[in-house]
Amino acid sequence: MPIISIINQKGGVGKSTLALQLSAALNKLKEKTLLIDMDPQGHLSLGLGIEKNNLKKSIFNVLDVRYENGMGLADVTIKVNDYLDLIPSNIELSTLELILANRHGRESRLSNALNPQLTSQYDYIIIDCPPNLGMLTINALLASEYVIVPFDTSAFSIDGINYLNSTLQMLSNKINHKVDICYVLNNYDARVQKNKNYY
Repeated sequence: MPIISIINQKGGVGKSTLALQLSAALNKLKEKTLLIDMDPQGHLSLGLGIEKNNLKKSIFNVLDVRYENGMGLADVTIKVNDYLDLIPSNIELSTLELILANRHGRESRLSNALNPQLTSQYDYIIIDCPPNLGMLTINALLASEYVIVPFDTSAFSIDGINYLNSTLQMLSNKINHKVDICYVLNNYDARVQKNKNYY
């Protein structure tokens, strides 16, 4: 069962949209999929019709180290349809970086929560990451076997690809966890001249 994180430190490149589209394709194939929204903006949750401001529980409740015997991932999972479940997020998750700052095992909170009893229920797990390489993204990276990096043809996005690749390799080495990385060109329009110049 592959665990895939969608990562890019740049916002607006389509991470959440790619996660939604990938899960929709897997849904059509009747592949049981778990989406995990690790972005405090909660766009993945919002994209599935979840009113993020009214959530009583989210991924925050699972990752918060102050509640060691608190909720598990199954406790915060929302069934979207027969083949798709969501672990939602909201703005509360943005405080987790500070909470985890000096805690032992902070980078493995998500991988520890993804226990075999839960993961065996799914064919795929897709994690939508925030637009940075902070502790939430490191948690996702450590839990994953694969990373998808969406990017667009903007100068900032192109410039960031080499930096991001080096950073992902460094993080992988530092936490002693190797992942396969795939880059996906998003928002490409062949009619736009600057796009033709790059590709």
